[in-house]
Amino acid sequence: MFSIWTLNRLQRRMLLSLIGAVLALSCLLVIAGGHEASQGVTAAIEQKYIDSAAMISDPGPAPEEASGVMPGVPLMMAGLIGLLGSMDAALIIYQLLQCIFHAFSVYLVFVLSRYMFNPRIAFLCCFIYALFWPAYGAVRLILPDTTMQMLMLLLVCAVIGALELKQAGWYAAAGALTAIMACYNLQALLYPLLFIPFWIKYRSPASIIAGGTLLIMAGYLLILSPWWLNIPLFNRLATSLPGPWNLASLWLDSRY
Repeated sequence: MFSIWTLNRLQRRMLLSLIGAVLALSCLLVIAGGHEASQGVTAAIEQKYIDSAAMISDPGPAPEEASGVMPGVPLMMAGLIGLLGSMDAALIIYQLLQCIFHAFSVYLVFVLSRYMFNPRIAFLCCFIYALFWPAYGAVRLILPDTTMQMLMLLLVCAVIGALELKQAGWYAAAGALTAIMACYNLQALLYPLLFIPFWIKYRSPASIIAGGTLLIMAGYLLILSPWWLNIPLFNRLATSLPGPWNLASLWLDSRY
């Protein structure tokens, strides 16, 4: 269902060419523009993510007040800073990763559109997506939008795989993806509730429902367990950033 090898050679070339074009254009815009200063509210939000990433990377004491942003972007940035040793390099690589996520989303749009309709409609959806110019601007921002979009599309694929194929791995993937998305937006924790109407529609047996629920919870536990263990880095995050481990501040203050 998710393989491109069921397409003929011409269709594969068209899809891969479109993905390559989106990736190339996104990377060119990032390389040509660098990390230019944003304006207004966007600039303030970007700065919060950058400051939070610097706080995580700094071995000094954690600040007393939380930054008010979700930990997904700061964690990615902090990991890049640790690998590259430079904030400027981490910003560029983060933007290039967003380019890759943007291009990969073209494939996911094709997969989902082909599942719902047919290859012809799927190509039309991909072309419309590829022509959506604001998405190219989003890859240049230090924001979670592009990553969240890709994770959302992956989650839809995992839900379809779990319902259609009835394989344990897809349920576990849905749980893990949901927990990862919760690092960007807490509302993602509610997404697995969508399984309930589909279980009713597909008349899934109780064993499938119980097993799927346990696997989704296992995905949650796997992703979120570092914050429940005594790991110094994650202890710093728990006191400095909102997240699934700090529900009150997340619901009240966080928007991204």
